Amino acid sequence: MRRKANAAFDHDQLQTTAPWQTGQRSRGDVLSSQGQWPTAHVCADAEGLQQLVSHFGDEWLIAATIPYADGFKHLQAHVATRAFDSDDNVDAPKCHPNTRQAVLAAIMDWITIQTAIRIYWVLWINGAAGAGKSAIGRSIVELCLSQSIPIARFFFFRTDSTRNNLKPVVATLVHQLMESIPELRSIVIPRIQVDSLIFTKSLETQFEMLIFAPLLQLQRESLSQLKTVVLLFDGVDECIEHDQQAKLIRIVTNFVKRQAFPVIVFFGSRAESQLCAELRSPTLSDTLLQLALDTEYLADEDIYLFLNDSFATIKSTHPFGDDLHRQNWPAQADINEIMRKASGQFIYASVVIRFISATNQHPAQLLEIVRGLRPCGNLTPFSQLDALYRFIFSQVADIHATSLVLAWELFTLDKQKLISGGTSLYKWKVDNVCGVMSSVDIKVSLAALPSVLTYTDHGGVQFLHASLPDFLLDPKRSKDYYINQATWSTQLSMLTLRRITSAAPSILYGPEILVRFNLPTYSDFITMTHSYLPHATPTTALKEHVAALRPDIHWSQLMPPREHALDFGDGIGGRVYRKQRKALERYVQENYSHSQLRWFRNQIKIHMRQGELQGESAWRMREMNWKTHEDTLRGCTCSSRDQVLNEHFM
Repeated sequence: MRRKANAAFDHDQLQTTAPWQTGQRSRGDVLSSQGQWPTAHVCADAEGLQQLVSHFGDEWLIAATIPYADGFKHLQAHVATRAFDSDDNVDAPKCHPNTRQAVLAAIMDWITIQTAIRIYWVLWINGAAGAGKSAIGRSIVELCLSQSIPIARFFFFRTDSTRNNLKPVVATLVHQLMESIPELRSIVIPRIQVDSLIFTKSLETQFEMLIFAPLLQLQRESLSQLKTVVLLFDGVDECIEHDQQAKLIRIVTNFVKRQAFPVIVFFGSRAESQLCAELRSPTLSDTLLQLALDTEYLADEDIYLFLNDSFATIKSTHPFGDDLHRQNWPAQADINEIMRKASGQFIYASVVIRFISATNQHPAQLLEIVRGLRPCGNLTPFSQLDALYRFIFSQVADIHATSLVLAWELFTLDKQKLISGGTSLYKWKVDNVCGVMSSVDIKVSLAALPSVLTYTDHGGVQFLHASLPDFLLDPKRSKDYYINQATWSTQLSMLTLRRITSAAPSILYGPEILVRFNLPTYSDFITMTHSYLPHATPTTALKEHVAALRPDIHWSQLMPPREHALDFGDGIGGRVYRKQRKALERYVQENYSHSQLRWFRNQIKIHMRQGELQGESAWRMREMNWKTHEDTLRGCTCSSRDQVLNEHFM
């Protein structure tokens, strides 16, 4: 970095005395590749001088230096304004009128309680993604300001580089504290002037020198009792580094726990593992008050109020409002569907309302797009929600393992019946994901997703957002995190078949043995044939696994009328078909009486034929190369085309 000779000029003249205007040349004194002049930033150097720093590409160059006289301007240069006063569309608004009243009242009671009887000095409000935590935080700020309660806040946001890290946190808090408590100005500003490098030092040093020590000094010098000061940090999980999140929590809570000054701290975040480790640690157990939105303050009634008010506003203000009134729009069923998809989280309802409020479209048609009843074209009704989901899934370490668990959850039919079944075999089956993952493995694979789902040994996977499966099953929305039903059904089928074919027949007796050694059960086979195979792609590998399948003693309940499930669509008389039929007949011959065998042969002929008729079409259509039938179908009338398809594939 090159220094220019000191120039004595006012701050207002900085633009006119920059080197590229005075004829002085400095390193990088050219236009950028985009034809724009470099940006400028007023700061201070180690010599207590104010400098104009020019930004060329990846380099910062000192363009001019003037005597440093105002510590407040130096402070302003490091403040992230959008972290406490933002009108960005991406930021959550305050709570809708007359909603969230219970949780807001609980928080304000915690803030206004007398210091002498205060028990909890730290508050953590947590909940699922989109639960409305930021809206609650902004409403609390408004309530504190209206009651002249000193509050300094920092709203993190992951995609905003000015507020997704810890660098501007202290300067931003100090700026607000000096506005709320003017007496701090005479204490803080001289500290900045004495140490002009303070904002390049560690976070601990900045907090101690510019917030903690000044507050304690003010308390010593004050003749009256000071008001409680609130420090509010929202979206702590949106700070880009996990270790920075933990550092912020430790620094602030260590000071608050000393109770040397009436300062309390409010954290708002998702209940992610790294934050749970810090905020639920034993060191904070006596001072932490936790408010869980997911369990303690259910929002269904508030969401319903928000939707009704929003629909009323649309009908009264939208250009198509008269038309909406005549249609008696929306139907109660539409509102109920939005409520179900919201799952108690405000974000889904707010995204829907924002989308259908577009003044250049018809709200009724936009709502049909939301419900999947009308093609969306180039419109993206869930772009904000999808961005949130994709960010959450980007934190997953092993996306393949996570996708396997989610596919198992999404595509396994009647799993709830198995979970609530009376036998240990059924419960064991549900907890093993086709036998390849233990309960611990499942928990590890889902550890990064507590803000959108939960998992328990006895309850399985529970989605906190009913809209999440829609996202995962739509490739346009989920992109890299798309869960393809055909692909994963094939994978799940092969995993189940490997378990069954690798089990030794000699130890397949008794439920205790089955549970002890994680051996396949009747429920595995039924789950596979009902849940996965109907949607799987009949690959060569899958057919080989099916051909290797053998009947065994634990399949006694697979006999007619269920054996038609063993038809895998490789054609009448195909290799898999023939092998499975012979295996079943041989099994019955070896294990049943002569009269039972004769009855079974009659039944198997009937049901195998039923299997051909019922199962052939779907598998053949998946295997078919459509181009080989173009000549047959080209030029056909609708009726003859249907006849050709019926003859070949039905």
